[in-house]
Amino acid sequence: MVHMIREQALALPGVTESEPFGPGHFVYKVGGKMFLLLSPSGEVASMNFKVPPEAGAEERANHPSVTPGWHMNKRHWSTLRFDGRVPNALVLGWVTRSYELVVSVLPRNTRPA
Repeated sequence: MVHMIREQALALPGVTESEPFGPGHFVYKVGGKMFLLLSPSGEVASMNFKVPPEAGAEERANHPSVTPGWHMNKRHWSTLRFDGRVPNALVLGWVTRSYELVVSVLPRNTRPA
């Protein structure tokens, strides 16, 4: 799953990957703004992703693996613990939606083509 998420994120236009929080914690940005934090190793593999507030609350209610964003704004970010209970297609959709949310607020001249 982690490999698919990395591929999905890096395939999106204008995305960069870095490890500012140390090895094994991958940050994905577009236009200099973070849209995804992927932590595939450690005690619990997880990802933090940006959400519309109303969708985030609904997803957290429907998926026990999804919680308010760890170390993030709890209203605008969610954390998914990788436990296999959320279908891969849904997770990949969340990655794309997170990217689109960030792109939508970038100034037009910094948006990827």
